[in-house]
Amino acid sequence: GRVQQRKDGCLARWAAGQVSLPESRFAPEELNQYLDRPMVLGVRCEDVRIGQGDCLARLELEENIGSDSYLHLQAAGQNLIAKIPAQQPIPDPEKLSFSLDREKIHLFDKESGRAVSIK
Repeated sequence: GRVQQRKDGCLARWAAGQVSLPESRFAPEELNQYLDRPMVLGVRCEDVRIGQGDCLARLELEENIGSDSYLHLQAAGQNLIAKIPAQQPIPDPEKLSFSLDREKIHLFDKESGRAVSIK
């Protein structure tokens, strides 16, 4: 993905969608160093929100491990894993909407592997 500047802040664009980057997590002067450079967006599986948002994925595999389920998703050629409560229904496994918790996103410079500092 890439970090891009907008009038109201910075935005991370990636293959499956985009997410605005909150100033409460990333300092604008830090993000400005990475504008339009190749980046890797990281998020923990519990910070992927299923059934919310305008990103779409296809469910490849569901692993039920008791109280939780791990959903292996394919979104615009990208693999990701979401952790949900086992009892949470999965609406449409072919067109599963999801979003990422903006306050939990991590960004890494693709070339150096360096993490973008967070506040």
